[in-house]
This record gives sequence, structure tokens and C-alpha cells, in this order.
Amino acid sequence: SQTGTLSQGGVSTQNKPELNRYQKVGAKELRLLIENKIASHAGAIVPDIISGVFSAYPGEVSPFTASGDEAKQQQDENPETGEVVLASDMELKRYAAFREVVKQLNSGALPDSQGTRCVSILLSRIACFSLARLPNLVNCLLKGLTSKEGAGRALELLPKALALIKKHNKKRLDLSLINMDAMEVSEYFDWVVRKLCRAKWSPQVVLAMAVMARDLPTIAVHHTLVVQKLLQHLGDVDQEQLPALVYQLLLYAARGEKELILCGVLRHFDAVDAAAAAAA
Repeated sequence: SQTGTLSQGGVSTQNKPELNRYQKVGAKELRLLIENKIASHAGAIVPDIISGVFSAYPGEVSPFTASGDEAKQQQDENPETGEVVLASDMELKRYAAFREVVKQLNSGALPDSQGTRCVSILLSRIACFSLARLPNLVNCLLKGLTSKEGAGRALELLPKALALIKKHNKKRLDLSLINMDAMEVSEYFDWVVRKLCRAKWSPQVVLAMAVMARDLPTIAVHHTLVVQKLLQHLGDVDQEQLPALVYQLLLYAARGEKELILCGVLRHFDAVDAAAAAAA
């Protein structure tokens, strides 16, 4: 059947597209479908599933252009099938798909080429999630910090999710979907960065974190926390990754904390030289 495509912000570029087969599947079934395809070595179909479920549905309205509760309550009837689409139902399906893909990326079960395609699709269509749902996505991504297999492949979605929260330009953020009290957006960003830095990172995600950190919508006080955390992990990464990590730290210096970064890198290599001399 013909499906709509998304323009900027998730708005359909076609009138009255039909629901595609992946949008008709329930949230639980969708999650199991992705899991089973990967388990049966048919993961090549997963990007198509993600693309399908994130395609525009009949009457879809961008969360950035909807007024009042329209983005949550919108519904439309497909004139050919008589199906009624509720934004909240579709969002649950998309969240189920998002969460399962991130889980599979973090486990290393999704091959690189397919994982890269899935991340690219999610980056381009993550704006279709409502503001209330975005903290769910952030929490889902933060869980990948301890992954030993996925090398933080889903982490590049984190700055985009936070940037979208900022783009909504709301002073306070409803966090009821993650069982937390409402917060000022600035307070929530501070909570995310501190949670990020308190987590016990797997050595496999350190380089991905360094790349991702440069795109976080942070303030000066957060730069110190992030840099200190990255410097703590200089000794944890494989030797093959160390030059790339140092390079990312030097790039991060453009945002601030140049002295802290340079001193930290020099201290690390001084310690390495001292250890090598003692072992000789």
C-alpha cells in the first residue's frame, strides 16, 4: 500500500496515506518482530521495519505545529479502510520500536551496516515524538552506557533528543512518563549530565561518549564534569582507540576547559612513561 513520507518535523508530504503493515502491528508484536528478525539472522529487514513504523500516518501533525492537546489527541479516519489512528497509540508503537532497536544496538546483535541505517532513520524522524515522550527516549539511551558489546552506537541519538526538548521552548518539563516530578528544563539537563557522569561507563563506550559529548546542549559547568569523566577513562580504552580519544578531547577543548584537558592528557602519558620505565 502507498505510504506517506515525512517532511521536516514529521508532517506528511502526501494527503491521506494508508497505514503500512508495520503501523498496523501492536507495540508488543512490533518489539517481538524486531527481536525475532535479528535472532533469526534476518536483521536486514529491521531498517525497513523502522522506516515503515516511523512513516507519516493519516492526519499526522508535527508536535512543533500542533496547538493545545492536538498532538496527543489527534485522530483521523482512513477513508479506504475506516481505521482510526490515535497519535498516542502510534507513539507507543514507535517508542517500542525505538527501545528495541537501541537494546539490540547496545547488545551488539544488530550488524554495523543495519545498525547504522537504523540510527540514521531514527535521527531523521525522532522529531515525531511528543515532548512528554522524549525523556523516555533519553532514559533508554542512558542505559547503553554500561554496554560492553554495542560500543555506544545508539548514543549519537542522545544530543538530538535533548535538542528537541530544548526546541519545544517550555520552561517546565512533564516527567510523569518516567515516574519523576516535573522539572525546569535547565534542571532536567543538569540531571541528565550528572547521571551521565555518575554512571559506570563500559570501556567500549568511552570513545562514542567523547564524540557524542561535543554535541550535548550543555552549559559551562557541565563541560568540567564531562571532561573530568573522559579523562578518568583514558587508561581504560584499548591502545588502538587512545589516539582517537585524545583527538576528541582536543576537539572538545573548543567548548572550554582547555587547560584541564591538556594537563589531563599530559598527566596520563607521563604516568604511562613512568610505568614503562619502572617495568624496564
